[in-house]
Amino acid sequence: LDLCGKTYLTNAVTVGSVAPAVSPASIIAFHHGNFDDVYGDGSVTAAADNGHVYADTPLGTYSWGTLTANTTTSSNTTYQWTPPVELTADVLVVAGGGGGGGLIAGGGGAGGLLFKQNRTISGQKTVIVGKGGNSGGAYNSPPTNGSKGYDSIFDDIQAFGGGAGGGYQSAAQGTDGGSGGGNGGASDSHTENNVGQGVPGQGNDGYVGSGSGDGTGGGGGAGSEAVSTNGGLGLNLTQYFPSIYGDQGWFASGGAGSGGTASPGGGTDGTTTSSKAENAQNHTGGGGGGAGYDGVVTRTNNGGIGGSGIVLLSYQLPAPQLSFNT
Repeated sequence: LDLCGKTYLTNAVTVGSVAPAVSPASIIAFHHGNFDDVYGDGSVTAAADNGHVYADTPLGTYSWGTLTANTTTSSNTTYQWTPPVELTADVLVVAGGGGGGGLIAGGGGAGGLLFKQNRTISGQKTVIVGKGGNSGGAYNSPPTNGSKGYDSIFDDIQAFGGGAGGGYQSAAQGTDGGSGGGNGGASDSHTENNVGQGVPGQGNDGYVGSGSGDGTGGGGGAGSEAVSTNGGLGLNLTQYFPSIYGDQGWFASGGAGSGGTASPGGGTDGTTTSSKAENAQNHTGGGGGGAGYDGVVTRTNNGGIGGSGIVLLSYQLPAPQLSFNT
């Protein structure tokens, strides 16, 4: 109220004093291989509109940026991508999981997992998503290890492929990786003190096994070492990414050794029979299961293939601003 008796509003604010609004968090998901409808998008073009990027995604400009290259080899899929503006994003990089061994075998180790928050992203980026490792064979003499998974890379963040699960006898030792592969069952030639080692900060060790007979070990996971024949636990990241990603929000569990059980995170169980172990879940970095044996001499019991990795970005763009006429 002034001296002339006029009343003025005292709670008015200027446009410059209002904090800019932001849109809901958006996700970009880069995968290994061609479109597989894992999220129910229905088509590769609809997937692209939803930020789900594959080796056969059409090149071009989208709301999530510009895709200028996507190439696939036997080990990975590589993208060249430029964001629409400078972004601040949470970044998850998961490598491919290791393959399980053949015949009374150890489980594959999970692919390495790295999660970085509040990364500033601008300019063209190279994104590499690793394939899972192949399974070990049962027909070989002796049966063979699985093979190691392949690395995933975003900018300067490199996650290492999961270690292979050990096969039977002289191939018994799991190999090192993002998480280490578990040992296979073995005769006295097995060295109990050795097992696949994980990379600190990315994963954990596989399990050594008993060193004789069918005493196999599970592969390590991003969240814990393997325990006996069971695969190590992965990590649950539903606090940062919707549960449609990974194994209901879990990533990078180890595959189980023969007769063991995988933990949540995309790894698979080991078998106790002459059947082939199941493959790990793609786009999770889970380790493949180790094969079993029930005395059937056909030996069709190969290990499971490791799950491919993934690169996920969660970010927010500034919301459109209102304009005022003065």
